[in-house]
Amino acid sequence: MMRQAALFVLAALCCGLVSSCQSSPMGTARSEGWSHYGFDGKEKGPTVALGEVSGGEANVIVEGTITDVCPKKGCWMRVIDGDEELFVRFQDYSFFVPMNAVGHEVVMHGTSVAQVTSVEELRHYAKDAGKSPQEIAAITEPERRVTFFADSVYIAGTGLDEPHQQ
Repeated sequence: MMRQAALFVLAALCCGLVSSCQSSPMGTARSEGWSHYGFDGKEKGPTVALGEVSGGEANVIVEGTITDVCPKKGCWMRVIDGDEELFVRFQDYSFFVPMNAVGHEVVMHGTSVAQVTSVEELRHYAKDAGKSPQEIAAITEPERRVTFFADSVYIAGTGLDEPHQQ
């Protein structure tokens, strides 16, 4: 019994010394067979809570639930975690996500940028999202927001359509 306890303590210490016994959320998503979009191999970095993303974080991992996807191409999405929301685009417009991914869990790697989004661009996103002409016309001020530029995205679940091809 004493030997088992000693081995348990030794294993716990080793886990603490070797960063972590658990893999990153990206590794977990990969091992569980989540659908992958974007680039492989750029998935290292700390996991940051969605509500803590303020713009300027590079090479971070963020998790949440997809609430909206561009219905034309899947070229942007909105992700929430609790009350926090993040607008996500895809690095260099080089890949898209399935347009039917709303409601699915997502883990993504990338960089956040605080930026001012012009009225023209906000209206473009509103039009893509199927907003009414009145809702689009009501957009009259630029908006400061954090945009997350994902270079690797894993989405949980089945039944996802193939993403739009460029």
